[in-house]
Amino acid sequence: ELSIAVAAWRQALDLYRDVQDVSGEATTLSSLALLIAPANCEEAHELAKRSVELTEASRLSLRDMEERSAFVDSATVPYQVAVFSSIRCGDPFRAFEYSERARARSFLDMLAGQVPAPTAAPDQVARAQLVTLDAELQSLLTNMSVPRREPRSGALAELTSLAGRRRKVVENVAARSPEQASMMGVSCGSVAEIQKRVPNDAAIVAFHLSPIGALMFVVTRERCRAISLGVSEAVLQTKTSELRRALASQHPSARALLRELYDMLFKVVRAATWLDGQRLLVVPHGCLHYVPFGALLAPDG
Repeated sequence: ELSIAVAAWRQALDLYRDVQDVSGEATTLSSLALLIAPANCEEAHELAKRSVELTEASRLSLRDMEERSAFVDSATVPYQVAVFSSIRCGDPFRAFEYSERARARSFLDMLAGQVPAPTAAPDQVARAQLVTLDAELQSLLTNMSVPRREPRSGALAELTSLAGRRRKVVENVAARSPEQASMMGVSCGSVAEIQKRVPNDAAIVAFHLSPIGALMFVVTRERCRAISLGVSEAVLQTKTSELRRALASQHPSARALLRELYDMLFKVVRAATWLDGQRLLVVPHGCLHYVPFGALLAPDG
């Protein structure tokens, strides 16, 4: 029963907190959030938010960008759960913002060490503050990972405080140089801010794939909708791979695959009358980066 499962997860959460296991706490918070939504949306939101905060704080403690990138690759669950628990609670705006936050974090780590220096003079004071805070985070998490009979009191609160201080430094830099701040931490615009930038005759179609499900966010100046694709991420990965092989070998099956992928990705959104005549600005995700969207075949060819 649901109540028994929730009680078991809450017990696990207490155990992870007792031993100061940040990773275990973050994962358990995510599981609880997905489990109790939509029955208790307010608590589900707080649990998902806390899970993402712990995950980000843990990431910041890592010493170099290679470690951080590998960490994010293996710690995307809190973001995915935050997206889908928000959808279960009927809040596509919050779900879209979590999706964009995860996308921005992954993209920033992929670019690490491969982008030119900012055009503005670097903020040396802010950089020094970040180095100090990151060192404190590393020390705290190392200390928390050492088994002990008596848990360190207030360690998790201190972890959150350090992450908050770091976020504040980045926000201060952003006020002076958004370019530099973009390489120090993730900051995503709200749905309302994004909607202001969408052309009147267009709609953003942002895909989001995860083992939990596959969906698209459709954002216009007036609306934000989350639409399930009705197909799994695994199926899309398979079809994308088949299409790439067929195109590379000029196999006759390519045309059928182009039509099949169109149906999987756009049939639902094209049925929405409120999008009639709108240009679609496609934002791919995961394996969909390898899909030639301009070559997909609609029913009319």
